[in-house]
Amino acid sequence: MTLEIVTNNHWRPFKFAYTMPVEVLLNQFDYLGNSDQEGINKAKEALADGRPEDALGAFLEASKDWGGLDGYFSYKGHWYHTSGFTHAPKEVFGGKWSGYAGDSFFSGVLIELADDGEEYRVGTYIS
Repeated sequence: MTLEIVTNNHWRPFKFAYTMPVEVLLNQFDYLGNSDQEGINKAKEALADGRPEDALGAFLEASKDWGGLDGYFSYKGHWYHTSGFTHAPKEVFGGKWSGYAGDSFFSGVLIELADDGEEYRVGTYIS
């Protein structure tokens, strides 16, 4: 079985939490800041009350201790965080890929991290 990897090889900078849609942070990444679940709940309440700026502020405050304020990116309409990737074995994916996140048994997303950790390159694998 052959592994096909599709990428455009472009480097992109990661998104910071404060530049992302607050709805995405609270609906997809609220589990990342478990150290302050009360703060996450306040952020969700503010969003439900129609106060997205307050919701973002509460999310950032609740998340400041765990270091997850960067490392976000969007690929093919889905948002990801680097913490959602598993180490990519060289024997399977070749040497350049840093991690993978499977979306089915036969396919998923690959990420390559720049040496400085500020940029990424992303691709899709299909077997």
